[in-house]
Amino acid sequence: METKKLSYDQHGISDYLFTASALVLPKVIGLDRSSVIRYGVLGINLLAYNLLSNHCYGAVKTIRRKTHLHIDLFNIALLSTLSVFPFVRRKKKVLAYHLAYTALAALNVAVSDWKEEPEENKYLFI
Repeated sequence: METKKLSYDQHGISDYLFTASALVLPKVIGLDRSSVIRYGVLGINLLAYNLLSNHCYGAVKTIRRKTHLHIDLFNIALLSTLSVFPFVRRKKKVLAYHLAYTALAALNVAVSDWKEEPEENKYLFI
């Protein structure tokens, strides 16, 4: 049985949803001000490299698929290590949101198709 994966374009859409959730949800669910700011920075970071990625929903299309994957993996590693810091670990609501966001982000990367198409890099300058 072959498992279906998210296409790179679908991954781009889900990244925009992760951006929105990082920018909006912390305030909506009542996280403290410093957590709202931290997740806001994370959301802006994700928005920036998603807009620069070469999927069909990217605006500038300068970041290749493999580079996008490496940035995603770095961000997941960073999120994973943040969960041991007191500003996340000591606040139950922040910890719950953080662990759920990290797990869903890791799942999003795991179920995405990262195989590059030959014509994909035809117009890139990087």
